[in-house]
Amino acid sequence: MQTGDIFTDYEQGMQRLLDFLGSQHPRRGEAQTYQQRLLENLTCSRQYGDTEEKHMTTENEITLDQALALARRLTPSDQLRLIARLAPQVAQALEQATPATPATPATPRTPLYGRLAAHGPAPSAETIDATRREIWTGFPREDV
Repeated sequence: MQTGDIFTDYEQGMQRLLDFLGSQHPRRGEAQTYQQRLLENLTCSRQYGDTEEKHMTTENEITLDQALALARRLTPSDQLRLIARLAPQVAQALEQATPATPATPATPRTPLYGRLAAHGPAPSAETIDATRREIWTGFPREDV
């Protein structure tokens, strides 16, 4: 723990809270998660400063892997809240990125008409009926 900077009181206060809760408190694990998050935030603030301009610079941007690692450390309910907050933003971004007209296929489709022409003319309805009768004549049947 660093001494003498403006963030030390936050670290000490969090430690006092953990000491107050004790090792058997049912929510101690949750408090330790908050302590870890606080320490990470204070480390970043010490490294990059704590002004709004510093937060907006590209050197503070995190990678996708870092964001996923942070998200995995959230409780399942916090992960669900994260998804609920991100989903509308992603949907809006996709709507803006999607063109208004449907995309045309890369290669034009050939029509189906005439694909079976090499097999000769189609059988007539009479031929189909005659074949059907011929096939079904030997079929065993029990009259009801």
